[in-house]
Amino acid sequence: MAPEGPAKISVTGSFDADYGDVLTDWLLAGHGIAMKPIWEIAEHLKSGALKIVLADYPPEPTVLAVLYPHRNLLPAKARAFADFVVTETRAALSDALYYDPR
Repeated sequence: MAPEGPAKISVTGSFDADYGDVLTDWLLAGHGIAMKPIWEIAEHLKSGALKIVLADYPPEPTVLAVLYPHRNLLPAKARAFADFVVTETRAALSDALYYDPR
């Protein structure tokens, strides 16, 4: 976000994909830039294979949520899955947040 709020930056190119791993492969092959969640590319940033550009224009924050029916009716499997997702997401984000892009 720019100091004045969200900024739109127009880009052009011959590649287009909505599958994150394809974008990461293209980035690693040197085929351009992409906006990716830091936790998806943290290992590549740490190794130096990728670097952050436009650091002053980070993406808008997003909310991750696990939705489920009322907790009184929540099956044990659904609760176990929700707990797993929360634990794994926190671990991935925590590891990624130790990377300082500057």
